[in-house]
Amino acid sequence: MDKNTNLNAIIFKDDLCVHRLPSRQMPQVNRNSGLWIFNWASDFSSTSHSEDGMRYFEFYCIAHLLRGRGVYWTGDDPEPVEVEPGMCILMSPGKRHYYGAIPGGVFVEDTVNFWGPAADLLLKSGIFKDGVYRIGSVPVLRQVMDLAADPSEYSQLNAEFALREILQNIYNEKFSRGSSAAVDRGIAPLLEAVKKHPEKPWSVISMAELCGMSVNGFRECFKRRTGVLPKIWLDRYRITLASSLLIGSDLSAKDIAVRCGYPDPFHFSRRFKSITGLSPADYRQRFSKNN
Repeated sequence: MDKNTNLNAIIFKDDLCVHRLPSRQMPQVNRNSGLWIFNWASDFSSTSHSEDGMRYFEFYCIAHLLRGRGVYWTGDDPEPVEVEPGMCILMSPGKRHYYGAIPGGVFVEDTVNFWGPAADLLLKSGIFKDGVYRIGSVPVLRQVMDLAADPSEYSQLNAEFALREILQNIYNEKFSRGSSAAVDRGIAPLLEAVKKHPEKPWSVISMAELCGMSVNGFRECFKRRTGVLPKIWLDRYRITLASSLLIGSDLSAKDIAVRCGYPDPFHFSRRFKSITGLSPADYRQRFSKNN
């Protein structure tokens, strides 16, 4: 495994340090899947410098602190957040931030950089959210790096699967800490029912009834469990499902719309473009394995 690969170009813009996306084209296998892991570093060590300032990345980043102590700070935070070994930092494109060693200390990390429309959906769905999270001392990013170093389609896709699993575990841990067991028991069966039957005309009233809650109580519990209101979660889930079907099946856009709970194909097309930035036809043309 390379200790550090494909270093990103860095420029300075408006007193910010900007880490650029690589200029080379995304490989075909990653265009098909919609996610490109293009840069990583293993056991990378850095120290604090007095000139360190705010920066942003043009890509997504997950950094796992293995040894040392550090801080994470954004312009939105009143003061830096302390980062300890076993914690990770998630950063999305354009987010102004600083993270690194405390003064006089060292920051030893594993880090993975990635980009693509599939990553954008993870951000929009709330699975990826900027901040500091605890994931433990095991260097879980190493498997992602090993797989990403192999250009074969099999390894590239499995690197993506491994990265998604890490992000999903962070997401689940975040909400298991913030939600009571009662809320989890009340909402979890609904989430499973929606995933099994996304085509049903789910309304907030019908979802609340399935959970045995009042509408207002259901909205509050659902947001505590998922981080968003029910209709927003439902819309994002359906569009994520539709994007997978557009890439991985030969179903027409109309059939996919119906399967995902949009009986009106024009409404489906508008919602899909609003969330992904592309029409269903353009999304399929750009990312389908048949192209």
